[in-house]
Amino acid sequence: MMNILVVDPDWRERQRLSVLLCQLYDEAEVNSFNDPLMAVKYGANNHVDALYTVSSMKRLSGFELAKMLRELHPQIGLHFIADDDGGKRDAMRIMADSYITRPVTAEALRLAEAAEW
Repeated sequence: MMNILVVDPDWRERQRLSVLLCQLYDEAEVNSFNDPLMAVKYGANNHVDALYTVSSMKRLSGFELAKMLRELHPQIGLHFIADDDGGKRDAMRIMADSYITRPVTAEALRLAEAAEW
């Protein structure tokens, strides 16, 4: 079973993305967090296949979170959600799998999954 983490301080966006991911991946377990440090703690104790996160957060940026989880899970898929293309270069630098601008839709997730930088 695929284990996906969603990290976004905005509960509406986090819930919306979690629902879309559950629809896209029937067999996935989707765990969501508003606090990136709680996501690191979860990742330290559980296998994680993919991370969907916003890049801008208060306690820890999405890029820092991604680096920490990649150290724990080298094969993790990294997917960034943003309001604009401002962080795309940083996402490419850390070898993210996708960079999706809002509003996130099921179609955007499917396209991002198939896309190559």
